[in-house]
Amino acid sequence: MELKLSVITVCYQAAAEIGRTVKSVLEQRFSDYEYIFVDGGSRDGTLETIRAYETPLKARCRRVSITSEPDRGIYDAMNKGLQRARGTWVLMLNAGDILADSLVLADLFEGTDYAADVLYGDAVLRDRYRGREIFRDFPAMELSEMKRGLPFCHQAAFARRELLEKYPFETRFSISADYDQFLRAWMDGAKFQHIPRVAAVFDCGGVCLRKPQVTMAQCDAVRKFRHFAGSPAPRFQRLRGSLRGTVKALAPGLFYSKNRLWRYRLRRDPEGRVLLGE
Repeated sequence: MELKLSVITVCYQAAAEIGRTVKSVLEQRFSDYEYIFVDGGSRDGTLETIRAYETPLKARCRRVSITSEPDRGIYDAMNKGLQRARGTWVLMLNAGDILADSLVLADLFEGTDYAADVLYGDAVLRDRYRGREIFRDFPAMELSEMKRGLPFCHQAAFARRELLEKYPFETRFSISADYDQFLRAWMDGAKFQHIPRVAAVFDCGGVCLRKPQVTMAQCDAVRKFRHFAGSPAPRFQRLRGSLRGTVKALAPGLFYSKNRLWRYRLRRDPEGRVLLGE
């Protein structure tokens, strides 16, 4: 009997973050999945933390795979994970990122079939300010925004395994290979379906959020490489992203105090599902 889902977590020197990610998967009220870890040869205790969760994970899900070896970067590690995957659907959940609540997988996959090739939900950003966690909504955009960049958070996207095998990550793109992957699928007519619920909470520590101007430039490179004209982000948007990144780095108090989109707690429904909005 085929597995419904493969959850893949790639990591390197992530001892401080990996536990949060694994716990969010372990707490799911859904068990028709396998959990694949691809560690890049960490020496900070990451692998030991993963091993500590191996027994409870095996009792909860259908298969656990753990490997640790050097790789050529995050997307090379993700491709290694895909080679080990057996599920119908695949979720790439990075170390430090979490499934939004314990009902995410059950809501998406219990007794439900889809005609789409990619399911994508909404997400919430997580950061820290003055020793406290703060959050900001990151709803998926219209799919037409694919012409500029990835219109959804890849940690909130579930893709059919055969689609990802057809479009593996192009490792020449160090921070935008996920955009390249979904852009190729979209250009070739793959079916995308938005699921209107928060699927993931992801960490703000990545380059994509810390240096948006670098991300935009690499998205430009992706479109050029794929001979897709698209619609590059306007100059004012690039300048705004760069300015925000500078203000956040140099004056976080000013950045967060003036930005009302951030809040100190997640909003939930009576059953615990994370919701968008105040």
